[in-house]
Amino acid sequence: FLDMTQANYFKQAREKGVYIVGACGFDSIPADYGISLLKKKFPGDLNSVEYYVQVGQGPSGRSTNIGTFLSAVHSVTDFFRIGQFDIALKKEVFKKDLVKSNYSLHKRLPPLFYSGEVKGWCLWFMGADERVIERSQKFRYEYLNERP
Repeated sequence: FLDMTQANYFKQAREKGVYIVGACGFDSIPADYGISLLKKKFPGDLNSVEYYVQVGQGPSGRSTNIGTFLSAVHSVTDFFRIGQFDIALKKEVFKKDLVKSNYSLHKRLPPLFYSGEVKGWCLWFMGADERVIERSQKFRYEYLNERP
């Protein structure tokens, strides 16, 4: 949904001076804003970021909302269409190829692992935030000439 909204409406929104805020969930904003903040505060070029979300429990237990649930459901079905989304975004929005880094942060295997940084067990988060961050970085590179 997020990728196709940007691909379908980017040109019109840009012409009219309208910003499309496609994602504003509990994971997208801290992830995207956090990277922007790190880029501003980190002396030099920021190459990779690994972040963690700790889910706590309140007096009534844990809770979520329907938006988070629906995002999770749709992200599973959309996983098989990512190539389609990438083609649409490349055609309509992001024409430049990103600069590839000489240094990459490899995904930890297995998806469940113990982290010394947080002193606890971690599970990969399968949410939309990685694609949200990727689109933001591509936008900054393509339209603001910022290194991703």
